[in-house]
Amino acid sequence: MPLPSYLISASLVVCEKVLHEMDGVTSAIRIVDVFYVPPLPLGAVLPPGITEENYTPLIQAYGLLQVRAEIGHQEDHDLEFRLINTIGEMSVLSLVKGHFQPRVEGTPVGLTVNVQLNIAVKRFGTCFLCVYVDGEEITRAPFTVIRQKPNVEPVI
Repeated sequence: MPLPSYLISASLVVCEKVLHEMDGVTSAIRIVDVFYVPPLPLGAVLPPGITEENYTPLIQAYGLLQVRAEIGHQEDHDLEFRLINTIGEMSVLSLVKGHFQPRVEGTPVGLTVNVQLNIAVKRFGTCFLCVYVDGEEITRAPFTVIRQKPNVEPVI
């Protein structure tokens, strides 16, 4: 997917945590591309009306986006984070207003945005986190949701 003419690069990762340091640096902690969903423990007590068949586990993660634009670009843009689930259904997770602001004179301008992902796992397989700027897709990151086998320690 080609980038709009004012953009130099767009990077997106899915991770377990995002660290915002005091000096303004943002770090992705534990970059993840596979999520293992553990089975319900034997004898688990579920809320009334919930059975093993209709139980929906949740995944919590973060999407970290870093975008660079050409020198002098200082416009506002609408950023949209969308999820494409395992059967191709698309949903909007977050809408953000982004503003490119120079930090160092004469260098490309940047924008760093993170979004918390709370995903209800209805089916297992590969999903995509996609980012749109002003309605145009600029990047996407795949991640896979797998049922963890019983009595196996998670990899992450």
